[in-house]
Amino acid sequence: MNKHIIAGNVGNDPEIKRLESGMTIAKLSIAVNEFKKNKETGESEKSTLWLNVVAFGRLAELCESYVTKGKKILVVGKLSIREYIDKDGLKKYFTETIADEIEFLSSRNEEQENGLSSKVFEEGEDDLPF
Repeated sequence: MNKHIIAGNVGNDPEIKRLESGMTIAKLSIAVNEFKKNKETGESEKSTLWLNVVAFGRLAELCESYVTKGKKILVVGKLSIREYIDKDGLKKYFTETIADEIEFLSSRNEEQENGLSSKVFEEGEDDLPF
């Protein structure tokens, strides 16, 4: 089973592209913080991992309208690893999560101020709460 779940802060406003076919694509990055104990000092150290996310169709349109830099979101999707050859002829890899669902994790007050719901949005969903 290929299921990837990410909860973190959006690092940038989504980059939106529209194909000639009418398909909408949203690309964004999510920052996930990790805390580890330093073996030498015993202190907790924070590191940030940046993950790439891509959404298609209606889910991408929802990202365009409601996802902004700094928002806390949860993404459920499939992990995708693509390989390509760079300009020097070296094989490189690009990892991203292809979103199937997105849920807003921001506080209730922030959601109410922006008119958002914390409902999970799934690709292909017809009944939107707003």
